[in-house]
Amino acid sequence: GHYYLDGEYTHKKQYTVNSGVRMVLDLRGYKLTTKDSRLFLVYGYAAVIDTVGGGRISANASTANNGGAVLIAWDAVAMNDEQDATFAMYNCTATLEKGRSGLNGGLFALANNCTLKIYNSTLLNASAAERGGAIYTNAKEAAVEMTDSSILGCSGPTSGGAIYAMCSVTLKNCVFEDGREERRMLQAVQVVGGNC
Repeated sequence: GHYYLDGEYTHKKQYTVNSGVRMVLDLRGYKLTTKDSRLFLVYGYAAVIDTVGGGRISANASTANNGGAVLIAWDAVAMNDEQDATFAMYNCTATLEKGRSGLNGGLFALANNCTLKIYNSTLLNASAAERGGAIYTNAKEAAVEMTDSSILGCSGPTSGGAIYAMCSVTLKNCVFEDGREERRMLQAVQVVGGNC
C-alpha cells in the first residue's frame, strides 16, 4: 500500500514488510524515527520517498547487530528462501540518532538476492562497529545502486568507511565525505569480489 506521514512519527519497534508485500511511505517533509530498534525489516518491497523535501528517517541503532536502520531479508528463513527483497529511498535523508550498529552496516545491511536503491538522498553520520559505515553486505548475489546521492560522516573502522560489499555496486554522481578525518574515507567504498 501507499502511506504518508502527516507529522513527526516515532516507531516503538521495527516495522516488518513481509514477502509479497509492497509498501511505499511518503515522508512529506517529516521525520520517521525509532526508540530502540531499526526502522524496517524487509522481505518484500519497501520504498521511502519524500515528495515535499526535508524528510528524514532516523534509527537508534544501538540495539541492532547488522543494518542499523534497515535490514533487508536477513534471517535464516529469508536466506533459505532466497527472496528477492528490495528497499528503495528517494529524495530523503537517513541517519542514526545515537550509537552505531552493533556490528556491520550502520544504516543498511542486505542478504543474497536483495537490492538496495538510493536516489537523490543523503546517508548521514552513520557508523558500524566493524564494516560498512552506511551500507554492508557480504552477499555475492545482492545489488547496491546509488544515484545523485551522498554519504557524509560515516565510518566503519575495520573496512569500508561508507560501503562494504561483496556484490555489484553501481555509483552514479555520488559524493563521499567525512568531516572528521579525511584518511578514514580513503577506503570509503570497499568492494570485495564484486563489480563497482
